[in-house]
Amino acid sequence: MQKTATDIEALHRAIHLYQKWMQQVGYSLQTRGNYQCQLRHWTRFVADKNLPWEQIFTVDTLTAFRKTLKVKNVSAVYGLSRNLYAQKQIFAPIGKKRWHLPEPYAAYIEYRRGNHRVSRGYTGSIHRVLAGLHQWLDKRDIAIADITISHIDAFCAEFNAPLALSLIHI
Repeated sequence: MQKTATDIEALHRAIHLYQKWMQQVGYSLQTRGNYQCQLRHWTRFVADKNLPWEQIFTVDTLTAFRKTLKVKNVSAVYGLSRNLYAQKQIFAPIGKKRWHLPEPYAAYIEYRRGNHRVSRGYTGSIHRVLAGLHQWLDKRDIAIADITISHIDAFCAEFNAPLALSLIHI
């Protein structure tokens, strides 16, 4: 139990230093305030769960945090983990869970990455769309070889619905 209390103190120190760094590099006061609030909730969650340092910055912990507190925006936690990783305080930053894609999808991503020299962000976007397509096809028991234009239209309509709704409000 004493080790966890020490880990929480280390987390408080890390957050304090992260916020000082944010100020030094010019993050806005509003962003720093939002991050401070997010990280306060994160610290309480971690302390309530009595997590040791090794378990604080994991995808599983972040997922539990998001579900328990019904939090959508966790950019402060991602930012803190990247900062701590850069300082070699943790072994790896929190990564976003990625769906493992079957061969035809993975091969396409590798093809785009290798032959077209696209950015990681762009291949990440491709990955998201292909993961959505794979889930959509799987839910309907449609083999990739059996895709028709009407299937693609239906998938696109469903996949892009949240984007379409957000554009209506602009």
